[in-house]
Amino acid sequence: ISTVANMSEAERNEFVSGMISRLQTRLESQPNDAKGWLMLARSLVAVEGTESAIAALTKGLSHVSASQAAELQVFLDKLKQKEDP
Repeated sequence: ISTVANMSEAERNEFVSGMISRLQTRLESQPNDAKGWLMLARSLVAVEGTESAIAALTKGLSHVSASQAAELQVFLDKLKQKEDP
């Protein structure tokens, strides 16, 4: 079994993309998961950029309960501040 550190850049990119895809699929069927939405947004920032992460957080906010929304909103606000010049 190969570890991520031993993977080529292409293998790492494929591995990370697969993890993001699986997380997105899980969130489609179990959307009331604030920690999952945060994990997805953080991953998307690193791989696809701020815009994708903002879209994920916005979608997540529409699915989580109000009591779970605060952490998502804080991260969303931080990302939006970074986008504004």
